[in-house]
Order: sequence, then C-alpha cells, then structure tokens
Amino acid sequence: MNLEYEIKELKKEDLAEDKDGFLETLGNLSETEEISLEDAEKILFEINSNNGTIYIAKTFDGKIIGTAKLLIEKNLLTAEGKLGILKMLQLEKNTKGMELQLK
Repeated sequence: MNLEYEIKELKKEDLAEDKDGFLETLGNLSETEEISLEDAEKILFEINSNNGTIYIAKTFDGKIIGTAKLLIEKNLLTAEGKLGILKMLQLEKNTKGMELQLK
C-alpha cells in the first residue's frame, strides 16, 4: 500500500484542527489523558521555547499518522557544535509495517 503524506512542523492551528488525530497517535505510545486545547497550546509553546520542535506526518486528507520531537542542544564534546535528539517517535497503529520511517 502506498500512502501519501507530508512532514511538517506542528503548529498551534494543527492542534485545533487535528487535536484528536495528534493525541490518538501519541496514545499508541502510552495512555494519554484528556487535555484541553488551551493546555495543549501551552505545552507546544513550552516545547518550542526550549529548542524543541514537534513534527507530524499528515496524510493529504488531514489525518496525522506519525509524530517526532526534535530537540537541539549544545554538544559537550565540541564547544561550538550542536546536537539534535529525536524523541517521541510514534506512528499511528494502522500504518505500522508500511516502512514510513524509511521515506
């Protein structure tokens, strides 16, 4: 099966449009509790303020099928270098085995 999707940064507007899809995808990793749109926006702002970015994989019909959080930190091994750390990688359960992570 060939699933077409785009990868983009999660924005405040995406929480309002696709809140259930985003939280449902996270729910594949662990149970998620009910969260208000206002609280979700505050958390996203905090992540973005601390050198973090959440990316989403979204089908062209608007369904969020994957998420990843990228943190940029200074690297202790080099004074001027930075290090990117991927966290919270998660795929929607119906897309597992489709090799989306390889694209």
